[in-house]
Amino acid sequence: MLNANEERSGDDELLLIIRTQVREIEREGRTLQGCKFRDQMSNSRLSRQKRRTSMMEIPTL
Repeated sequence: MLNANEERSGDDELLLIIRTQVREIEREGRTLQGCKFRDQMSNSRLSRQKRRTSMMEIPTL
């Protein structure tokens, strides 16, 4: 069983790792929000493509 101090130092270690990774990402010119926005853009593009193909699949009478 860990005592409170050991737990806290583990959390600090995780925070340090996360901060370092965020800094590296920002240094490359990407923000975390920017990545999320790009994913949303590609998702909406995919859904448009799906709608188009599903319209084509409907047989005309």
